[in-house]
Amino acid sequence: MNEINLTPQPPLHCVERGSRAQRDGGEVDHNTITLESESGTNVMLPYSFPEKREQSFALADWVKQWFERRGDVLEVRDVQEDPFFYYMGDLMIVRGGGVVQFIEVKCESSYTRHDTENLAIERYSSIERQTPGGPWHTDADFYVHIYADGLLVVMSRRKLVAWIESELARDANAFPYRQIPNQGWTTGTYLVPRSRAKAALGEWYREYEAAGH
Repeated sequence: MNEINLTPQPPLHCVERGSRAQRDGGEVDHNTITLESESGTNVMLPYSFPEKREQSFALADWVKQWFERRGDVLEVRDVQEDPFFYYMGDLMIVRGGGVVQFIEVKCESSYTRHDTENLAIERYSSIERQTPGGPWHTDADFYVHIYADGLLVVMSRRKLVAWIESELARDANAFPYRQIPNQGWTTGTYLVPRSRAKAALGEWYREYEAAGH
């Protein structure tokens, strides 16, 4: 299997962010925004939360099961609801030699790989407060996208952030930007084509199949 480098990176300082429920949508769902590829800034309508939250948890379990099947992973633990691991990610994996790594999971519960060419990368969980979102709000080693059809995209979080920031420094309109209203705050998300991320990140980007069966 063509493997992504799983060497952990030194952690960043913690940054303020909303609660886990807010991150997953609170009364609405951040995981189900429109993923069209046209440029420009759109303001999207909020979404109903409970059903989408259940779908997201199911997809996150697919990711957990996928890591459990890897021969080089000794243990996988879901730490989404554990406050001790709040800034570290959604899943903790233990590898040989006691190496511990953390995975942040982003679930595209309404989209398959065929529905969209994009990764929805949340930049701000609250635009009003400038609260970091997505890969900016976690110290996880890896940032993972899982689509409804089981496409699993595994990326180095640090490499992803560095590349997106360099692209935006070069061109502020490098990626379409979406604003998603919630109850009392607005989320800001970049739509990043998978093909561009794959070309830019090289060995730090991998695609796998992780369907839950």
